[in-house]
Amino acid sequence: MIKAKVNKPISLRTVSANTINVGYEVNVRIPIFGHISKTVSIDIVIDKVVDTDVHLRYSTGMATGDNVIKALLSYFLTASDTKVVGRDVDGHIAIHLKEVKEMENILEKVKINSISFEQDSILVDFSPKI
Repeated sequence: MIKAKVNKPISLRTVSANTINVGYEVNVRIPIFGHISKTVSIDIVIDKVVDTDVHLRYSTGMATGDNVIKALLSYFLTASDTKVVGRDVDGHIAIHLKEVKEMENILEKVKINSISFEQDSILVDFSPKI
């Protein structure tokens, strides 16, 4: 969803077991200085998994950046996206997995216990529903 919205290559970097950094390069032309490239990034932290909702928080490391992200989420999220991505409250959002069509069959059969990150992978701990 992120790549589709910004239409640029993104980078993913594991920060810790519950935090991933998402970034992309921005090219800006500034008179006198010419073109300047800067990597813009955001840390996304998985706080908890409750039922079929993944609760996240985000941080750019700056209050101004966090406000920009909040505004961008409001601007870019379409009506269908808001079924999947819960409302932003102070940098906290919920991803409603049951609203993702591709997840329906999976979530009928398993309960997600936790999600964490390793260097090159995402670990999903789940248990079968009986």
